[in-house]
Amino acid sequence: MRRIFLLLFTCVWGLHVFAANSLTLSTAQGSPGDAVTLTASLSVTDAVVAAEVVIPLGEHITYEAGSIALASARSNGHAISASQADGELRVYIYSLSLQPLRGEEGELFTCRLLLGDKPLTQALVPQIVLSNASGSSVACATTQGAVTILAPEMQVVTPTIEFGHIPIRSTYTQQLRITNIGNQPLNVTDIAFTDAEFSCAVLPVTIAAGTTQNIAINYAPTRHGAVSAKLTIYSDAVNGIYNAVRNVALVADPFSVNELHVVNTSGVADETVEVTLTMNNMEPITAGEVRFILPSALRPADNPFVLSDRKTDHQVMTSVKGDTLTIYFFSPTNAALTGDDGTLGTLRLRLDGSSGTYYLRPTNTVLANSASVNMVSAVYNGSVSVRSPRLNAPTSLSMGNVAITDVATASLTVSNSGNAPLELERVTFLAEGYTCLTSLPQTVEQGRSTTLQVQYQPSAEGAFGTTMQLYSNDPARRMYSVSLSGSVYEPNALTLSGEREEQTYQLLIGMNNYSDIAAVQFDISGLPESGVTTQNLSRLSQHSTLLIPLGGGSYRVATYSMANAIVSEHEGNILSIAFPVSNPMVINATISNIVLSSPLGANRVTADTPAWHDEICEHTVTVQPDNSAHGTVTVVKE
Repeated sequence: MRRIFLLLFTCVWGLHVFAANSLTLSTAQGSPGDAVTLTASLSVTDAVVAAEVVIPLGEHITYEAGSIALASARSNGHAISASQADGELRVYIYSLSLQPLRGEEGELFTCRLLLGDKPLTQALVPQIVLSNASGSSVACATTQGAVTILAPEMQVVTPTIEFGHIPIRSTYTQQLRITNIGNQPLNVTDIAFTDAEFSCAVLPVTIAAGTTQNIAINYAPTRHGAVSAKLTIYSDAVNGIYNAVRNVALVADPFSVNELHVVNTSGVADETVEVTLTMNNMEPITAGEVRFILPSALRPADNPFVLSDRKTDHQVMTSVKGDTLTIYFFSPTNAALTGDDGTLGTLRLRLDGSSGTYYLRPTNTVLANSASVNMVSAVYNGSVSVRSPRLNAPTSLSMGNVAITDVATASLTVSNSGNAPLELERVTFLAEGYTCLTSLPQTVEQGRSTTLQVQYQPSAEGAFGTTMQLYSNDPARRMYSVSLSGSVYEPNALTLSGEREEQTYQLLIGMNNYSDIAAVQFDISGLPESGVTTQNLSRLSQHSTLLIPLGGGSYRVATYSMANAIVSEHEGNILSIAFPVSNPMVINATISNIVLSSPLGANRVTADTPAWHDEICEHTVTVQPDNSAHGTVTVVKE
């Protein structure tokens, strides 16, 4: 029979006759595992004696063997057969007597198709070959059909859920992300866990076709240590037919919280502050060790660490090596510290630095349980803010040029630019004769200043100087040095005055001298060009005086002693210069080029500045018509 059929169609394929013939396939839908009926309808205008129909079914739909049936209304002694190969359904209809199919339209055949587990719509696009009694091919149009498998399908987007490194005794939530890639609602009915510390509180959950939904998975760990568990999802997903469950891995690393905190504090330089260490612990802690590398501004005080009242029989040991402070505490009976939160102890530090923030960073920290296992989970740094004064003052102070008969004084301004009170404790000098007149100790508030009065009692002529040392609580300048300088001179100066005696005016030359003077010389100008005479007074009893005219009313006066005798006494007039006066007249007498010679020949005239200048004595005499005379004396520097 098969051989005859093939020969028939070999002949048919060779000829093509076009007519209004059409094959239409039906649509069907069902759930996975269902058998649905596919109907093929044929409308013809030609006499068709045989047909071959090829229908692609894909990989998820199969033909139910033996289910093919030819419609009795169309059969005219025809036979029908069907088979599936390579995902295609092949249907053959033929008549050995070459009789045409009956009827012009209607159902041609039916068959049953078995639905697989993949939700989809499979298009059924047929290919058909018709032939007539002469063996010619008859053209035929086709209309495709479709089969839809209705089912939800679950896709787990998060095959592993990680909770990470987390403290115990809290509840954490991560999302289980599920997508329904099917075409029917997905019902998640239950989720089971292999570890009771995991849970899910939102079941059941329905996920619409083509959508994704997060399901909250809660984790409430009560013990520390790595956890590897799994959850199992139960649902009506189509893939659940063949895999009853879907598993998801659960990974976590819970730990118990045992933390050490260093609490920030502040203080003033030179004081002792207390730094609080706190501990919050989930595990019983019996012993511990904390190490600090202290900044240079922080130094351990006596008895540097004291445990709080959380101790039972605990003991404390401390070790200081260089800048490292190590604290140990333990219980001889292995008893645990009481409580689970609060102050562990107090660290006592001496502040020995300038203003700033200094950090305390615990290292090598151990918080041990009774089994000597270090249970520390975190350590938090702290800081100490130090406030300190800042002494500001000049580094040098000039006390000027002072006569040996006087006392040198100067003012030193000291200011505090820090952020704590400045304590000026005391002042010392590295040489004799210096005194601070300001009472000490003295407090200078921040942003303020004070003045220290410094005095020097001269003892010899010449330059003097020393170092003034100012002691304070400025941690950066415990001793502040100020360089003091000045010079001492022996005052030696001439004076000029005058008096009227009838028709004569006498200019009186005085000398105030600290040094021993053996000779005096000076020039005087502004006098009459004649009638000028000099006379030694009692202080020059051993001296001779020369009056040398220089012309134009100027004279040089030279007083000397052949025996190099010293002018007696140290104050008063030494000689007079007389000249006649008429009425009226004005005399402007000026002394210059003064030399006051010591027995060794040195000029001892006083210099009022470090650069020497001659002293000029100017005396103006005005004789009035009534024969009275008035004089003024001024000292002028060239």
